[in-house]
Amino acid sequence: MSRAQAGPSQTPYAAPADCRVASPMVRTTAIATKPITNIGTRARQPIRRRPVVVAPVQGLTSLSAFLEGWLTEQRATNKSRNTIRGWTNHIRNHLIPHLGDLPLTGLTPRHVWEYCQRKDVSAETLAHHKATLRNAMNAAVVHGLVSTNPVVGVRVNGKASKAVKTLLTREQLTTLLDGTADDRLGLLWQLIAMTGVRVSEALALTWADAVLDGDKPHIMVHETLVRFEGEWLTQPTKNKTRRTVPIDDVTAASLRRHRAHQGHPVHQCRRQVPLLRRGGRL
Repeated sequence: MSRAQAGPSQTPYAAPADCRVASPMVRTTAIATKPITNIGTRARQPIRRRPVVVAPVQGLTSLSAFLEGWLTEQRATNKSRNTIRGWTNHIRNHLIPHLGDLPLTGLTPRHVWEYCQRKDVSAETLAHHKATLRNAMNAAVVHGLVSTNPVVGVRVNGKASKAVKTLLTREQLTTLLDGTADDRLGLLWQLIAMTGVRVSEALALTWADAVLDGDKPHIMVHETLVRFEGEWLTQPTKNKTRRTVPIDDVTAASLRRHRAHQGHPVHQCRRQVPLLRRGGRL
């Protein structure tokens, strides 16, 4: 028997009848085959995939229980809080109410297809729901709880519409900044308008990230502020890099006045004191 026919060297985990997983399982490197053409002959070339480590999900019988267990396991990984928050919304507000009563082994491509026919949400949103369910069922396949992933191959009807960006004109931007100059959010709008940073990035700034004195005032953006399970938390930006964003003299002067109003002397700029918020709020 060839290696491609034998499959992974590790014996596949055999789940008991009640779909309970008793110990962790590591999926070994998979060996796939791909036909290629080589001078008129057909050969088979092995394709190696990286090992995938998935923690076990205990005591699962229904799809809802499995999804909740999978979600719990994902919280222990290094996934971003935004990703976990999105998965939580998909699973608890959409997938479980519509599919949760099915047994884990009873989910079929027909069920997934019928779910994707929903008219109360957009095709783009349904595509996100399907991707979440596909990821979860991939873990079920790895654990040997199901033989195949029923989500694979199911298509969402309709095309995901691209968001239309509405940009302010110079006159509109001037009106906005003038009208919010005395508002508590006025400096936030000014900073976003003059630098192009995201709202979550601006709210995550601390005085340690702002260099307001000198010839080249700037801010250093490296974190975002997100709300996770009722709490405001900071996390690295999506690409996990630090970028320096220059700011104009007028915005730098506004930030210096705001710093003085907060009561933070210049020598406290090195402290991790929120720049635009207090206690997680503006």
